Amino acid sequence: MKIVELLRTRRFFPYFVVQAFGALNDNLYKNILLLFIAFFLPSTSTADASLLVNLAAGLFILPFFIFSGHAGWLADKHNKVWLIRRLKLVEIALMLAAAISLYFEYLTLLFALLFFMGVQSAYFGPVKYAILPDSLPRSDLLAANSLVEMGTFVAILSGTLLAGVIMAFDGALIIASVAIVMFAVFGWLAAINIPKVTNLNIEKRQTVERLGFWQASKNALAIVGKDKSLLSCVLLISWFWFIGASVLTQLPNLVKVYLSDSPAYVSLLLAVFSIAVGVGSLLSQKLTKGFIKLDFVAPSAIILALALIAMVFLSVVPFSANVTTLIVCILLAILGCAGGVFIVPLYTYLQVQVCSSERAQVIAANNIFNAIYMVASAVLAIVLLALVALPLGGYFAVLGCCTLVYVYLMMAQWSKHEILS
Repeated sequence: MKIVELLRTRRFFPYFVVQAFGALNDNLYKNILLLFIAFFLPSTSTADASLLVNLAAGLFILPFFIFSGHAGWLADKHNKVWLIRRLKLVEIALMLAAAISLYFEYLTLLFALLFFMGVQSAYFGPVKYAILPDSLPRSDLLAANSLVEMGTFVAILSGTLLAGVIMAFDGALIIASVAIVMFAVFGWLAAINIPKVTNLNIEKRQTVERLGFWQASKNALAIVGKDKSLLSCVLLISWFWFIGASVLTQLPNLVKVYLSDSPAYVSLLLAVFSIAVGVGSLLSQKLTKGFIKLDFVAPSAIILALALIAMVFLSVVPFSANVTTLIVCILLAILGCAGGVFIVPLYTYLQVQVCSSERAQVIAANNIFNAIYMVASAVLAIVLLALVALPLGGYFAVLGCCTLVYVYLMMAQWSKHEILS
């Protein structure tokens, strides 16, 4: 089915709206909180603000380590539509509490709610991908994943930019409070329109309630660990998020070092990268013609790596400001587009390679690895940029070289490179 036709179907469009508004609201709330720290707490020093920003990042990602395994177990044993609807109700409750906290400027509660938003996102992650094979025929999965990845990155961009727009207004905290609740409600309204799907794996429901978070995570990781091709797929997806986190985190430094002192350039580069990932995601469906193929994973990884390596010229060749801006935009566009082509077949492969009774747990294990890799990206940046004092262009070049080696090693684990829908 064509992408436009798929968007018109009731079995996909409400789900698409749910996941898009979820990603938008996550990023809207996170960035509103960061801007609140920076501009609405005048007594906060630069050092304190930096500490709070890092604390916020840690609080949001921590639940993915703790709760992802349990989230996958629940999604495999319960009706997925029922679970999505309950999670959207939880989001409304959290956003109502956040709205009150913003209005009264309760910083401690805002941080606590950010953690609980991370918990809600950790529980939504496995069911978000695991429900697609239950809702759609196999022939539509690649198109569906293309739209999901496109929607996710456009939502991330929209939430980030919208936070900046909202916080620039008088009465920003009131507007922000209304916005986060409104988007949560929109997500729930879409969720109640998702058609019900049959879950044949509910016989162990009593076991679900007794399973601990640690044991659930061990079970999910064990499922992935026993299948080398599945593990390679998860590690490749995690590398995409490693590179994505590395690039997005360094955008402000990239602008400051090579382009301008204006924060507007950060928004420009974020827009270029996010839209390019969306375009690449849609392009993936066109290139594979609807078949679930891994043929384009390696070529797109090579293009992605070369775009990163080309960043080294920013450090060694003097360009004018306008030329540098153009070069950076082109490289980020290539990087994002290649990333979109790279990631979509991998997520689809992950969905079709496991039985329905373990699918959400595999997605949960993938989310755990993703979180680990994103933390590792921050550690590597500290080592290379702060301790080794590598120029920023050199840092990106190292990432590109690592990508070539890493993807080669992971692809070598695969004995099967094509699955037909």
